[in-house]
Amino acid sequence: MGCFIAKLKGEDDRWYKLVDQEGNEDYEGISLTDAIEYDPNNTEAGQWFYVPKFNEKEGFLPLLDLDFDVAELDSLSGEQFADHHIDFIAFLHEHRYYIQKFTKGNFLKKKWFAWNGDAVEYFEKDGLIYLNPLPNCIYDNQNKRIYFMDIAKAYAMFGNLKLDYKEATAEETAQMLQTDIIQAVNFDASGVGVSNRKRITSILTKYNQYDRDKKKTLKDYIKNTVGDNLPFDEATGKFSVSNDAQLRLLLYGIQQRFYQPPLEEEVQVATATTGISKLL
Repeated sequence: MGCFIAKLKGEDDRWYKLVDQEGNEDYEGISLTDAIEYDPNNTEAGQWFYVPKFNEKEGFLPLLDLDFDVAELDSLSGEQFADHHIDFIAFLHEHRYYIQKFTKGNFLKKKWFAWNGDAVEYFEKDGLIYLNPLPNCIYDNQNKRIYFMDIAKAYAMFGNLKLDYKEATAEETAQMLQTDIIQAVNFDASGVGVSNRKRITSILTKYNQYDRDKKKTLKDYIKNTVGDNLPFDEATGKFSVSNDAQLRLLLYGIQQRFYQPPLEEEVQVATATTGISKLL
């Protein structure tokens, strides 16, 4: 049995209790035995990766190593629950935190029919929180490793996280600029900075594996979140990129790192600390 705890937006030093002495078969059934150390060039689907000594990495939340008694935690209030103050939820079980980032999509309003033995009944319920079968990431506070299947989901949790990427070669950078999502305008590989070269190593292979439908969904996501900050040509289906800052914006989009906090007007990156306007 484990417990569900929550971290609220803007509060990085305390947990709130949701429920205690509960199980989660999805999470407890996850095996990390075959996890391998993270390599940005390895994009194998369904593979668990890990980063060692995560507690020493930039972006680590000391909250994950906090020594606490669940029984002494404050419970989440109805206002905090209903007003979408939750940043993420963790299921703590046997020294592992199964962590899920929260977005608007996790808050559901359900309507359904059910048979009561004599007749069909109609039910309606809102204020539901949906838990994904797989967490964004798992932190083991004994071996100090963070585990994930998708690095983009780890970045969504820890906006300041920086892992050691291999820089893309000039050839790989040129290939990125020639993909079917980019229209380089008076811009080539020589103008791509080190940070973006490191991002390209984790993005290029994965993007090229997407089928047409996934690429269209990704482009729609980027258009809807980035807006006029990155011109999009409907005829070619490409985003115009004329400098390194615009390329960074597009790469963040491909990593699906954008979201809009419920009380904010501007779309932000990762952990509500960086607005799109600050990237350009």
